[in-house]
Parts: sequence; C-alpha cells; structure tokens
Amino acid sequence: PLLNLALLEPVLARGLRPVLEASLVPVAVGAQALFLTILTPHLDQPRLVVRTAFWAVAASSLVLLLTALLVVGVLGPDIGSHSIYPFFRMIRAIEVSVFLGRVEAPIMFAWGFGLFIGIATFVYSGAKGLSQWLGLSDYRGIIWPMAAICVVLSIHSFEDIFLLETYM
Repeated sequence: PLLNLALLEPVLARGLRPVLEASLVPVAVGAQALFLTILTPHLDQPRLVVRTAFWAVAASSLVLLLTALLVVGVLGPDIGSHSIYPFFRMIRAIEVSVFLGRVEAPIMFAWGFGLFIGIATFVYSGAKGLSQWLGLSDYRGIIWPMAAICVVLSIHSFEDIFLLETYM
C-alpha cells in the first residue's frame, strides 16, 4: 500500500551516464560466475552448468529489478539512493501485521546464509586454484590459512561501513 508509482518517473532524467556508473558494481558481482569454471569439473552433470547458471542469473536479476522498483516506489529516489541499506529501510516502513512487526529477521538470515555460502565457495575455489598454481597435491591444507587471512582482511580493510560504501 505504500508503493507510489509516480516516484519511478522520470526515467533517465539525468541521462545514461549515472545508470552506467551505477552498473559497474553489479557487473563486477556478475563476474563471479567465472568461479563456475573451477567448480564445473567436479560436478556429476557438468553439462547442466550453463543452463542452470543462465536461469539463476535471470531469476536473480528479476528479483533485483523488482526490489529496486519497490525501494524507489516506497522510499522515493532521494532516500532510496542515499540510504546505506535501502531495502531494510523499506522493509521497516512496511507493517504486515501487529504480530509480524519485525519482518526483516528472515531476510537478514537469508542474506547472512547467502554470504556464508558465497564466501565458502570463494575460499574453496581460491584454495583449488592456489594449490594447482603451487603444484600441491592436496588443496585442503591451505583452506584454513586462507580463511584466516580472509577474516583478518575483512576486519582491517575498511574502518567503517561508510568507507566501504565510498569504495564501492
């Protein structure tokens, strides 16, 4: 009920350049599909990778498009573009019922679980690639040191969330 479709207009009011600049981060995130080249040889049915990856990218792009439209439609373009986490701000503005006052908890769980799976995949792929590059016979011995380095770098790379947003 809070969705205002008039907030979605005008489309491309400031031209195409802001849209292209904002698309750099999603394109870099989409480049994570290159990890499929490391994972594909270890699958039971490697022929299904391309079709499954295509449908996964299409479905996630549709979800992101709908989410962006909802955020701009509910919060407006100014608040939506200047919030650190605009989706959570939009969710907090919506009350499903008195019983479900905090609907962002399942979303936070899904987000955290997705991050865990993604980081585990990156560490696994990195360990496989590094072990092949170094000529090691087994990759499992370098997973824990790589995970520890990732944790240390994630803590010390950015002082706060604002520096991370500036970087992104």
